[in-house]
Amino acid sequence: MTPEESRLSATLPDYDVALSFAGEHRRYVGKVAEGLRAKGFAVFYDEFERVNLIGQELIAYLQQVYSHRSATVAAFISQEWVTKPWTGHERQTALAHALLHSTGDLPFLLPLRFDDTPVPGLQSTVGYEDLRRLRSGERRWRQDSRFKHPTYVVDFLADVLGSRGLSPRHAPVETEDEGGVPHLLAWVQEGKSFTSQGLVPPVAIEEGVTEIFPDEVQEDGPPAGRYELLPPSLGVPINPNEGLPVFLIDTHNAYEKTWTQPLPQGADEPAVADVARRRVQDAVDQETIKGAVPLGPTFTRGLQTPLGLAIVGTCILAKSKDFD
Repeated sequence: MTPEESRLSATLPDYDVALSFAGEHRRYVGKVAEGLRAKGFAVFYDEFERVNLIGQELIAYLQQVYSHRSATVAAFISQEWVTKPWTGHERQTALAHALLHSTGDLPFLLPLRFDDTPVPGLQSTVGYEDLRRLRSGERRWRQDSRFKHPTYVVDFLADVLGSRGLSPRHAPVETEDEGGVPHLLAWVQEGKSFTSQGLVPPVAIEEGVTEIFPDEVQEDGPPAGRYELLPPSLGVPINPNEGLPVFLIDTHNAYEKTWTQPLPQGADEPAVADVARRRVQDAVDQETIKGAVPLGPTFTRGLQTPLGLAIVGTCILAKSKDFD
């Protein structure tokens, strides 16, 4: 570190941002804290500070953290955040510091809202980031689909910190390639099934959900809606030659119809496969009468069973959840 860098470091607060939130939203805010720390920012998040907090007189200690020891405070506003005593202390401290140490057009308190609960001491005209509102390209969080994914909040707050001249204090943590993952989207319209190949972020595969928003719908493309990742046992038979992950629109459930035909030693395998294919097709026809729709082809494969080699016919169908 150069002498100039040492001088600047000495004048910086201990934390680029302190996170204030109610315990009901710990899971969400924890993801934000981890993401900001991975980007190299100094973050006050209580789980990161357990060693420093033990034995402290917390009223005085947190009063320091949520004032001059932090460059900003990100407040995750909710009804619980407004009504609980500890978050009330953090709020009062941050607002008092903002009033007494205003830096012109750079606000100290950064409001992010889970709901519309009024905040004592905070004018209703103060701008905030709405965690319920999705912008183009943003997706919802699987654990609580009312809110946008914490990943986008991390990027947003990193931009806010950068706009204030706050740079990461250490090199970002290396992450896996964030390029898109090839996949299929499957949906049903007017009694027919359709698929479309595309790319999704790795987090969509990890969390098992993706979404198409109305402003992303293209002609002859998948409709707007939420799509859930099928388990491989159901996804692979839909496109057996490519084996891509398959997301099915969440208005429908997928299920499997199979027929197992024994393959006696010396039997004509094509003939046995044809029998298995016809039998499973008969079963599929019965399901379509009940409103089901095949999502992929009916195909056969060899399978070793406890009774010997067999030919298994398989087809994956979808049925509207309204009929389940």
